[in-house]
Amino acid sequence: MIDPSYEGRAFPPVSYTIERNKLGEFLRAIGEDNPAYEGDDPPLPPTFATMVMFWGGGGLECVLKQIGIDIQNVLHGEQGYEYLSPAYVGDTITGTTRISRVYERAGMQFVEFLTDYVNQSQTPVLTGRALIIVRE
Repeated sequence: MIDPSYEGRAFPPVSYTIERNKLGEFLRAIGEDNPAYEGDDPPLPPTFATMVMFWGGGGLECVLKQIGIDIQNVLHGEQGYEYLSPAYVGDTITGTTRISRVYERAGMQFVEFLTDYVNQSQTPVLTGRALIIVRE
């Protein structure tokens, strides 16, 4: 059972400087060949923010361990991003994750995480939302 008092808990921020070669690896992994991602100052693809968490600090699995949830008991329910400003190769992106909601429905537990991302100038870049379902 997830303790509802975790609602509002924030986790240490993670940072990652976006490298051109990592962007290339990501584009190959998702099969993206849009020429918009080539050139000297390409934008980042929409789901690249997920990689910031993994390459910068272990991703959602690391956060789950901190609250005693085994990743093997988790179903990924939803993922979404709200883009606030562009991020580019060379930017250092920092994400701070917090638990925004803990609830139970139909005998299942749900935990919603919000991650606010800023760049090296503290400009908000995006907000990410992840919903997980914890199985008993």
